[in-house]
Amino acid sequence: MNNIKVTQKAVIKDPNLMLIKEKVENLCKASILQSISAKRDSNLYKYDFKDSKINKQEFTSLGTVFGKYYDTLSVESKKNFYKNVYTKNSSDQKLTQFISQSKIDLKKNLSVFEQFNFASDLQFVTNINAKLIENTFSSFVSTEFTTLATPAPAPKKIKEVHFKLESIKCLDETDPEFLGSDKIAIGGAATDDKGETSKISKRDLGSNFNDGTNVNFNPDLLFKRFVLNDNTYPKSFVIIPFLAEIDNGGFSDFLNEAYKSIKDAVAILLGAAGAAAGAWIGAQIGGTVGSAVAGPIGTIIGILAGLILGALIGWLVQSLMDDIFQITDEHFSGITLENASSNFNGNDTSPVYRMIFSDHNARYRLKYYWEIVRA
Repeated sequence: MNNIKVTQKAVIKDPNLMLIKEKVENLCKASILQSISAKRDSNLYKYDFKDSKINKQEFTSLGTVFGKYYDTLSVESKKNFYKNVYTKNSSDQKLTQFISQSKIDLKKNLSVFEQFNFASDLQFVTNINAKLIENTFSSFVSTEFTTLATPAPAPKKIKEVHFKLESIKCLDETDPEFLGSDKIAIGGAATDDKGETSKISKRDLGSNFNDGTNVNFNPDLLFKRFVLNDNTYPKSFVIIPFLAEIDNGGFSDFLNEAYKSIKDAVAILLGAAGAAAGAWIGAQIGGTVGSAVAGPIGTIIGILAGLILGALIGWLVQSLMDDIFQITDEHFSGITLENASSNFNGNDTSPVYRMIFSDHNARYRLKYYWEIVRA
């Protein structure tokens, strides 16, 4: 088939993958608590902010990422951050139960990831259908596809894939509106056909957004360029945009570091789950934390990490410097190229799609599209 599938929504369907997501989400929350506690009282909380080591492989835990973020805050912001995080924790019964049942001690110098017993705590994984993941990630991710007709002629080889922004419109600015116009910036994370995650640097979109303000990019904004280095298919590409109303800046670097840390954590748990449910997933992960995982399993890891990051933003919404819009299952876009002849109904440019960001009593509409560039 030459049809290009455009993913506009991602919702995890497999129950075992949902359990993996919940485990990593709670580990990340506990890691943030451990980090902030050590920053506040290093005599009682001994976490040393070194890279975590799991199965002899090192990775940067989310606690370390948040420790760096915490250091950038003012004295007053640090107090508010600490207060807000612990207010969230005290009302999060599932997290409290998870920390207790997993026998995690936030006062230890070992990170929560190093304290987590992967062998016993992943016994709930009884069947991850590896064959379905191998065949297509759409079996595990409920997607809304736009499937377009197959063209007659064989086009030239695909050289690049572009993700472009056409416009952004303020449907309702952030509250309180009387304080002035919104200053909006966008960044993001991208996963390529090799499973490699890359940062999409922050771009300032404007500082005068009010209700109804519409900015048409001229020319359209090239948000991400993927370069194809081989002729192996199928190929999948995923984009997760981060939108924020800027107060202090730095959100793009922080979110990208957090996203990469969460991806490593997901890879670790999927690798451990592979040992419990069958060797296939562990073999695909390869035991190499922080390296790229290609194919469907790499796409799954990227999507799981994005959903977890979105949940954490919601958990920390009152504590972050900037008004970062929460990432939901609506804030993913991806395409799957079946072969080098793939295109969009005879065109190398897709239709224009919409993505709505709703948070902080504000709503923004982003218009975007995909583009194929041939040799």
